[in-house]
Amino acid sequence: MLIEGYDFDISDEETSKKFAKASLNAQRKFENYDKECGGKPDYVSIKFQCNIIRAFLCEVLGEGADKKILGEKNNLIAVMDTYEKIVLDALQKRNEMLNKARKLRSLAESVQAEDVTE
Repeated sequence: MLIEGYDFDISDEETSKKFAKASLNAQRKFENYDKECGGKPDYVSIKFQCNIIRAFLCEVLGEGADKKILGEKNNLIAVMDTYEKIVLDALQKRNEMLNKARKLRSLAESVQAEDVTE
């Protein structure tokens, strides 16, 4: 997946590692949503959420990626759309990798079974 010139491919080991770490960091930060944003004006919530996703983008794609992809403004819908695209692509690629791994194991078992019988 290409995002504003950044190559995001969860099947790459280094990208997968960065994605896993960034996802965990984002999840931990989002756990503080009620504490940080509860009862406060919308702009506080927008800034809080956008900052988490911007940090995620920088962790996964490299420093400054958030600004190149999203610009300087915190538009929550645009930020969430970008995050959603990346996560959905990662989930799709993960399923593809799992299916290929199953197929590969099946092929390997077939070859091994043939070797034993000869």
